[in-house]
Amino acid sequence: AMLGSLPVRDFVWEDASTVSKNDILSWTDDGTKGRILVVDLEYPKALHDSHSEYPLAPEKISIPKESLSAYQSELLEHYNIKYSEKQKKLVPHLGSRKKYTVHYRALKYYLSKGMI
Repeated sequence: AMLGSLPVRDFVWEDASTVSKNDILSWTDDGTKGRILVVDLEYPKALHDSHSEYPLAPEKISIPKESLSAYQSELLEHYNIKYSEKQKKLVPHLGSRKKYTVHYRALKYYLSKGMI
């Protein structure tokens, strides 16, 4: 469900070097303390085939024109569409994520599914 308490005061920064993967996995989902983390995530190659249809941890990024497929490039040309890399899109992808902001419950799920 989409129910949960939102933080309203008494924010405290924790030292990231003191938090381990085991710490994150041990945090309870119904605790009184919530956490939002900024992390680096990697998608192991072993998961690429099984997760290719719908990768975890979507990220708001700009897509460089050279990353478009040949078909996408043809569509742009055919319909005379000007492509802008300034527009960011929410993209599920198999690449790494740097400084990814995530709620600890979502991070627990990503880690349990094999992301590192």
